[in-house]
This record gives sequence, C-alpha cells and structure tokens, in this order.
Amino acid sequence: MKAIRIVLILVCISTVGYSQVTIWPQAGVNLSTSVYNDDSPTDGSNFIYVAFDGSPAPTDYRIYKRKVSESLNFGFYGGVAVDIKVNDQISIRPGLIYSLNQVRVVVENWAVSGGLYSYTGVERTQNRKYITLPVNLVLHHKLWKSEVQTFIGPYVGLALDGGTYSEKGVAGSGTSSGAITQASFYTLSSKMQTRNVPEGNSFGEGQYYNPLDIGFNFGVSYLIGRTMISLKIVRGFTNSQPHFEGSREDDRSQLGSRNFNASLGLSYRIF
Repeated sequence: MKAIRIVLILVCISTVGYSQVTIWPQAGVNLSTSVYNDDSPTDGSNFIYVAFDGSPAPTDYRIYKRKVSESLNFGFYGGVAVDIKVNDQISIRPGLIYSLNQVRVVVENWAVSGGLYSYTGVERTQNRKYITLPVNLVLHHKLWKSEVQTFIGPYVGLALDGGTYSEKGVAGSGTSSGAITQASFYTLSSKMQTRNVPEGNSFGEGQYYNPLDIGFNFGVSYLIGRTMISLKIVRGFTNSQPHFEGSREDDRSQLGSRNFNASLGLSYRIF
C-alpha cells in the first residue's frame, strides 16, 4: 500500500508541474522462469530430510547428487503506465501491471542410505499471479517520424492467491551410477498460496511462494504514432521460495529462486 501511495503522489505532483503527461494501457506475452541456486550439501552434513510420512529419515541418509533444471514458459501481462515528461529526452514512467507467470522446475535427488541407493524426481509447474509497480527512467531518442525509447527501473511486486499448481513425481531405488531399477509415479494438483507452509508439513512445498517480489526491469520500445512496441527483461532479487516452518527445507538458502522473464507487448496512448 505504501508503494501505491508513493506512485500516486509522484503522478499528482508531476501532473501539476508538467503538461506532457500521457497514459498508456498495455498488454503482452512473457516467457518466465525462476532462476534457482541450489546450495544443499551433498555430503550429508547439515542436510535435514523428513520422510513422506513425517518421520525422520535414517541418520546415514546422504544425498550424493542433486540436479535442478528450469525452463521458460509462456504467460501474459496487462496494465497501464503513466509517462511523465521531464524534457524532450527524459521521462519518468510509473505503472500498475497484472501478470501471470508460469514457472516449471525439475528437482532430482540421488541418495544412499544403509548401502541402498534411491532416486526421487519432481516436476513442478506453478502459475504465479502478481500485481507489480514498476517505476522506470525513460530516455527518448528521435528517429525521423518515430521514436526509440530505452528504459530501466526498479519494481515491487505483490503475489496473489489463486494460481494453479501441478506436480508429477517419481520415487524408486537405483544404483550408484544413478540408474533407476524400480520406481513408482504420482501426480497432484492444487491452488498456489502466498503464505507459509503449515508447521510440520514435509511435502507439498511447491504450492507456496513468497508474496513479495522486488527487482528491476529494463528494455527498449519503438514508438510510431500512438502505438508502442516494447521488449523488456525483468529480474527479481528476492527469494521466491516460501518461509518453511518445520519442513525439510527450513533453511530457505538451500534452494533459492528468483523470478526472471522476458516480455513483448503493445501500448496505446489514450491521453
């Protein structure tokens, strides 16, 4: 709420001070993912594992190999921006954007316990909804009868409940080389939630995500008449992993993820 008030105050002050204020509704598609850093130790030290029934795993349980892979997936965004001209070359452009970002990640673990090797693999697909407040510095470059703009600035995003979540998993025994000799499969689906995992919950952590997303975006726009085509890159700084309470990944630094997307969209000046 504080960020929204700041944006509104900036718009009001600038509207009084400058006559060149324009409003740009916008919409487009994005390719999004979450960039993971996996700091989980693979020598068994300081790694806490809880079995699916909530009981502790064997004390000699050791993950000796872990692989995390991400992919880019399609989503969309829409909203409005207010362009406040400082002079012919510079403007300030706050906005209010709704976006749907699809994140898909595969996490694979190879472990050994009591001389027996095991494998677990999970593919998680999250449809995350955000309301985002970007504030960009825009540089205007005249190009004959058109214009090229470059922009950069910070943003604050607030995640919303209601996105969908699906999970496909496999668990089984294997060999020291990583081959799977016996496996069982499962699937599940639910709604995404922007809150902590209930205490003691040792699975389903992919259904939750951090409601706050802070980062920066930059890009380039081509303006002709009242229409503007924009290409932008968005990079989050905050960890989108949830704040686990009593679950096996209580230390969020072990598997951190930060939002990333590239988008292409159209804007049209209405004022």
